Amino acid sequence: MYKMVVIDIDGTLLTSEGNITEETKEALLKAQERGMIVVLASGRISSSTITYAKSIGLNSYAISGNGSVITEVETGKDIYTNCLGTKATQNITNICKENSISCNVYTLQEILTEKIEYNILFYSIQNRELSEDKKTKINIYSDITKAVSEKVDNNVSKITICDKDKSIFNSIIRKLRDINGIEVLDVSHSSHKVIDVGSEKVDVNYYYTEVTKANVDKWYAVKYLSDKLGISSEEIICIGDNANDIMMVQNCGLGVILDNAAPIYKEKAKYVAPSNNDNGIVDVLNKFVF
Repeated sequence: MYKMVVIDIDGTLLTSEGNITEETKEALLKAQERGMIVVLASGRISSSTITYAKSIGLNSYAISGNGSVITEVETGKDIYTNCLGTKATQNITNICKENSISCNVYTLQEILTEKIEYNILFYSIQNRELSEDKKTKINIYSDITKAVSEKVDNNVSKITICDKDKSIFNSIIRKLRDINGIEVLDVSHSSHKVIDVGSEKVDVNYYYTEVTKANVDKWYAVKYLSDKLGISSEEIICIGDNANDIMMVQNCGLGVILDNAAPIYKEKAKYVAPSNNDNGIVDVLNKFVF
């Protein structure tokens, strides 16, 4: 019997257009009402992850920053943190700045960036539909390295790095791997999002990676939480679609990848569910929980 379900947000909970279907909301609440611990686990900042949890009616825990922080949804209290230090953050942003590649710094409270583009554009457009208290906090600075020295205090959950040029992107990845004490997410394909710009839908494609402190992963946060709650790994379902979901998918009792994921990730799953646009989460809960 499964006692916990852990669900990625982007590409899993959300459709390609950034919505949560009513069927998905109803299924998650049904699971919660039956006593399951329903946890959202995302690379987003804490406030954004918690906003989605509350919008559904979930009341347990939220994992943010790819596992760098666990927060009680109802109280907003962080029960676990494992963040990048200021010095490491400065090293990473300096490398990106020197090579003219886009990077965004995610603290526990906000995103620091120089420009609204790539994945930050996606969040910015989502913010237009949200009330002020539910928006992902994005602050734009003319010099991100200077902003880091002034704003960051050992509280960075992750740094995202993006570029359209694969060769430039790969050269930065090689340089970052020489820095001790950090983890560089291994992403072998480009990211794709559909963004509403006015009345048009625009396809945005770019290469993307995430940098965290070493030994940070969604699975480590899930395991910390499950141990705290007395739940075994075999009693956990994890559902995702991307590289930052693979460790939790491979180590839990039932690891699920949605059909919209790249083939390399679907190979890692015990079960491949329908896509995020086809109520994949509902399919999983109907088959294995209800």
